[in-house]
Amino acid sequence: MTFLFRTLALVLTLSAIGQLRAQPIDTLFARLRGLPVDSLEARERTATDPRTKMIAINRLTGQYAFLGRTEDCMKAAMRGFELAETTKNDTLLAMANFGIGVAYTRLSDVNGALKHFNIAFEGYQQIGDSMRMSLTCKETAIVYQQVGDIDGTLRYMRKAQAYGLGQGFHGRSMTILARCHMDRGDLDSALYYARLADVMKVPGTDPYGYAAYKLIMAAVHAARGENDVAEPYYKRALAVADSAGTLDALIGGSAGYAKLLIGQGRTVEALAWACKGFSTTEEVRHQPS
Repeated sequence: MTFLFRTLALVLTLSAIGQLRAQPIDTLFARLRGLPVDSLEARERTATDPRTKMIAINRLTGQYAFLGRTEDCMKAAMRGFELAETTKNDTLLAMANFGIGVAYTRLSDVNGALKHFNIAFEGYQQIGDSMRMSLTCKETAIVYQQVGDIDGTLRYMRKAQAYGLGQGFHGRSMTILARCHMDRGDLDSALYYARLADVMKVPGTDPYGYAAYKLIMAAVHAARGENDVAEPYYKRALAVADSAGTLDALIGGSAGYAKLLIGQGRTVEALAWACKGFSTTEEVRHQPS
């Protein structure tokens, strides 16, 4: 009986290894790109291929982060780590640590985020995945941006650019650079990078990206005193963020738009948007764990 159990375990292990080598990671990513949360959750539940399950988890971690579902984000990231540990696959382990870094970023845990992004970067470096090395540098830059370290943000963005910015995160990288230059008061450079980010004409399958790109354009034009240009960007961004439930964009956009309206003496409208942002903050705070 013991022999039979060992034989079965060996067969299952070899089967998992075969599945791990069956399809390239990028092919699997492409198949799951743009799927909504409920579809990704279903894929995770039903997937038997460890790579497919991991990529579904990776996508879910990002979607939960965009939607402000911080508890779900961390839970998904930890499921990914447990899965990667069972496979001992270097790529999946790097992806798992990347996901945990994203979750810690959402929780504003700087040390946790930097620790796991560093582990992910070393893993991607070991396997020679320059695209994901770049992505990890970009996410690390966001951690520095959250704490107001512009020099640190730019340092990691330069690293990300050196490894090559992938098409899937080029726009988001430009928004980071635009924000850095705006914070430094270099509004011409800020507008230059904001324009490079603003290439998405319709939300499509990336409403978070669309809202983020419109919001950086709105913020830069508002900083330049071009309120008549900024306002339509705010309105487009907020409409998409509200309908898609991308809470971060809704909170930040509401605050920015309220500030613009106050500057124009439109206090009633400003109060409505300030209340909208506050109620969204409360929604994030009281999400079920």
